[in-house]
Amino acid sequence: MPSQPRQGMMKISELQVNPEYVTLLPPLPDEDFKNLEESILKDGVLHPFLINPDKVVLDGHHRLTICKRHAINEVPVIERSFNTDLEEIEFVIYFNLNRRQLTLTQKVELGLTFHKIEMIKAGERQKATQLAGRNTDNKPIFKSSVVPNSEPPNEEQGKSIEKAAKKVGLGKDTFWKAKRIAEAAQTDKRAYTAWRDIADGNRSINSVYEELFQQEEPPTSCLPPSRTSPLTLKGVFQVVVIDLPITKLEKLKEIVHCFDEKNCVLWLWISFKFIPDAFELLHHYQFQPQTMLTWIKNKKGSGKWLRNQTELCILATRGKPVANLTYQSTALLATTVKRHSKPDEFYSLVESLFTDSKKLNVSTSTMQRPGWEELGVGTND
Repeated sequence: MPSQPRQGMMKISELQVNPEYVTLLPPLPDEDFKNLEESILKDGVLHPFLINPDKVVLDGHHRLTICKRHAINEVPVIERSFNTDLEEIEFVIYFNLNRRQLTLTQKVELGLTFHKIEMIKAGERQKATQLAGRNTDNKPIFKSSVVPNSEPPNEEQGKSIEKAAKKVGLGKDTFWKAKRIAEAAQTDKRAYTAWRDIADGNRSINSVYEELFQQEEPPTSCLPPSRTSPLTLKGVFQVVVIDLPITKLEKLKEIVHCFDEKNCVLWLWISFKFIPDAFELLHHYQFQPQTMLTWIKNKKGSGKWLRNQTELCILATRGKPVANLTYQSTALLATTVKRHSKPDEFYSLVESLFTDSKKLNVSTSTMQRPGWEELGVGTND
């Protein structure tokens, strides 16, 4: 654990930079860097630099670049010390991870670093356990004592993957598959191209994984617990929310029995590339599209041509469902939330329109919202 931090002022020229720490996290987008620069020029350095006892910057590399560019000579610092290098590296990543809006592939790449750290820790624990079975002469107490393995056992590997995935906010299965792809991309041109497609938002992790490793299944210890299956759902639903871009089309077709046969509303989240699939699914369900809701986010994301800042949701109906219409807008203004989730404002809108209807949310993200049942369907990433 880090010791109690010390605070003060320090000259910029005294601060040191570890190039490995600079490359641990992706650089700020140009717009965010410009906003930070304008803030520092207007109000000064509001957030202290975090440094270690050797004056190496742990947090504040972008601020350091700006201060040097504009000849700001003295800045506030907080010094922190750690028991091990691993603790310091974890701090550098985790502290910044919670303050950044990262893409899926950026999270995976950080997760890979976390996984390496967890594996090192596991190896150290294994070595300590084995050394505990030796006497002061370093001779085995039991004849069965063995020399420490070069790698922790498979159980430890599974736990390390689970811990790394959790730290970057990804599911175990998703992270494990992404890890396989990222590792293959280091030596395989086809895997590298596919990894770049994932980064640009043009392909999903699942589709790439299935293409590259069709016969390979994740270790059981890496699979997330399954949620409600269609067979265990009770009754039918008048309101259903589906996140099509992150689910398999054929799997979605199997839940047709979940809809009320007479009067029902479907909210179908889509992205541009999935528009043909969306209308195929509406035809399968026998729903009529009525309008389109657009979620306008507060931050820009990734994108090959234009940077994504919106998501689309088709509102479709079957029969004549009754809604509490009070001039609601087709524009939903809400902040960005974690990947594979939709904002509370969306669910509040649905609930205000259909107060007494039985509601089902089909997604890979667990929301545990009162008044809703949830159904997990296999994802494409």
